[in-house]
Amino acid sequence: MTTALPASEVHLAEWARRLGVTVAASIYARPASSRRAGALAAHTAGHWVHADIILEGGGTGALVNSGVEVALVRELLAESPAMLVDVHVIVRPGAVGWETAVASVAAELRGAGVARWSAVPAVLSILRAAGGLPAEQWVEVWPPRDGAEIPPGYGGALAMLIEPGSKGSADTSTLPSLIASAPGVSIGVDGGVTPGVASDAIRDGATYLVIGRALFAGSITAQA
Repeated sequence: MTTALPASEVHLAEWARRLGVTVAASIYARPASSRRAGALAAHTAGHWVHADIILEGGGTGALVNSGVEVALVRELLAESPAMLVDVHVIVRPGAVGWETAVASVAAELRGAGVARWSAVPAVLSILRAAGGLPAEQWVEVWPPRDGAEIPPGYGGALAMLIEPGSKGSADTSTLPSLIASAPGVSIGVDGGVTPGVASDAIRDGATYLVIGRALFAGSITAQA
């Protein structure tokens, strides 16, 4: 049995405190046994918490959540109601029955106090229909893949630079055109954010940075 790590033993990178923008700690970057500690440490440091809920087909064909446990999100918000949690719902290609699964996630977190939902338009539509969502909903966009286009009608846009959990190099080359295409829209970036990527994104106008491995790099329990 794995013993849960206390938040006092989680060490966050100091450079993230000095960025001058909102930082969200991606707890998916941590092993499951230390995600609670990572979230509490990030909250104590004044950061948001970013929880990736990833719906995909399991080995038997059943839909599973391979990301952050929905129950953990509820527990964190019950324990720390002031914690600002951004729930990012990701549906992998080929997932069958994802609409029902997304509605179930919304139902489980209804009234929990989630500060923001992030997802592609089709997923946000189902979350909205399920009711009980906060006012702020951000649309997921992929500037390296899809170019500079932000659908209207959302509180902001989360620009994905690499796949969640992957280790590729983040591509920020299209951020300037993305941000210029939607003046007045809040832009965040997610995926492979390092000190250098953070600097480039802030220079281009991003105001919200989701940071995983690089934020927890000082902790021996950071997920490789």
